[in-house]
Amino acid sequence: MQSDLQAAGLIANNEKCQWEPSQVVEWLGLVWNAKTGTICITENRIQNIIETLRTIFQREFFVTARGLASLVGKIISASAVFGNIAQLMTRYCSIEVAAAADWDTSFLQNQYCQRELQFWKVNALKLNSKTVSHYDSKRSNYIIYSDASGTG
Repeated sequence: MQSDLQAAGLIANNEKCQWEPSQVVEWLGLVWNAKTGTICITENRIQNIIETLRTIFQREFFVTARGLASLVGKIISASAVFGNIAQLMTRYCSIEVAAAADWDTSFLQNQYCQRELQFWKVNALKLNSKTVSHYDSKRSNYIIYSDASGTG
């Protein structure tokens, strides 16, 4: 692979390249696990979401629009793992951000946004895995027929 890239005139960044085969790969903030057939958010990113939520709860739902937008962005960016629930359960928080008078004044979140924040506080870790492979070697049976003639 390396010689093919060099022959094509490309220069590989060896610090970022992984030249050995691997069943678990971290890429774009996601951990792709071919052993289990799952993807999940990296530990750093999920802890960042949890820490941001913890800060908001310590302030008793008083947060700036900038801070809330940051949290919503972190959740939405994890949609590959969280799925559609990321958009559904940040809807009212997004409305709060859009309705804010400015970015940096703290304000009390409405009850619907508070419920969404509580949802993520309880479920962020629980939702941090998505199955991407439905292969089950014990349940997968295939019967293949072929033409055994001299011309087939």
